[in-house]
Amino acid sequence: MVNNVDGVLPDDWVVVRFGPFTSAALERSAIRSYKRDVEDGRVPALYCVSVFAIERFPDEAVDDAVARLCLALRDDLDAPNGDKIAVTDGRTLSDGGFLATVDEPPRHHYVVGSPVDLTLMPDVAALEGVFSDRRKNPYPRML
Repeated sequence: MVNNVDGVLPDDWVVVRFGPFTSAALERSAIRSYKRDVEDGRVPALYCVSVFAIERFPDEAVDDAVARLCLALRDDLDAPNGDKIAVTDGRTLSDGGFLATVDEPPRHHYVVGSPVDLTLMPDVAALEGVFSDRRKNPYPRML
């Protein structure tokens, strides 16, 4: 269940990142996020990368939760989509030294960054390792 007080991603939720996944690409993504925040006047501007997350039901297989999330995102034109995804969970992110907080819209959107301060550049090399379970998107958007 979502922590409604601070919007922090629960440990047992399934997390999906659409590519790219390399540390260099994650760093570029974090920089773009920061610059977009500055342009939009958001204070403070944040260095973070986008992920999508969904609650994993009791006894639900990870693959089933991933499929449910990807299906929910497929028809949302505000959400990214692609053939490749990386899969993790809230616990792996927090154990890896990252903070994920809700940032909707679009639905299910979270931003991941430094647990100390989202205004600091996250350790993108470690974040690349967190996104090591790469798979084919079970429900890519058909154009």
